[in-house]
Amino acid sequence: MWAKLAEPSDMSKKYQVDLVELDAATVKTLTKAGITVKHGKDKKRSQPEIGHYVVASATRPIPVVDGKRNAVTDVGAIGNGTIANVIVKPYAWAFKDKSGVGCGLQAIQIDKLKEYSGAADMFGDVKGGYEAPVKEPVAAGTGDMFKDTDGTDDDVPF
Repeated sequence: MWAKLAEPSDMSKKYQVDLVELDAATVKTLTKAGITVKHGKDKKRSQPEIGHYVVASATRPIPVVDGKRNAVTDVGAIGNGTIANVIVKPYAWAFKDKSGVGCGLQAIQIDKLKEYSGAADMFGDVKGGYEAPVKEPVAAGTGDMFKDTDGTDDDVPF
C-alpha cells in the first residue's frame, strides 16, 4: 500500500511502500531478522484489514520489474492492492535516544498490478447513493462547456 517509488515521500524523504497482509512465515522471517512487524489493528486509525505489516524504505530509487523481469518504468501506476515479491534487507538505525532495525527496500517484482488511478479508486460504489447526471461535451464556441442533460437548466458553475 501507499507505494511512493517515483519520488521520495514528502514526510520521510525516502522511497517507500507499506507491505501489508504478511503471512505467518514472512512475519517469522522478518521478526527473526530483528525487524518489528506491526498489525493494522494497533494503528492510531485502526486498520485491522491490513493485518501484519512493515514499512520498507530506501534512500535511492529501487528497481521494479514485472513477472518476466522487465523494468517497470511507470512506478506511479502501482496502486493499493498490488501483489508483489519484495526484497528487503534489515539495517540498524539510531536517532537521538532511540535505535532499532529498519526494513530496507531493495527491489520489487510485480505479480498482479492494481493500477492507481487517483482518489476515486479509494471508494467503492454506494448502493442507492447519489449519481451525478452525465454531461456531454458540446462544440467549442457555443458558450457552454457542457450540455445540460437533465433538462432543468439549474447547473451552477463553481
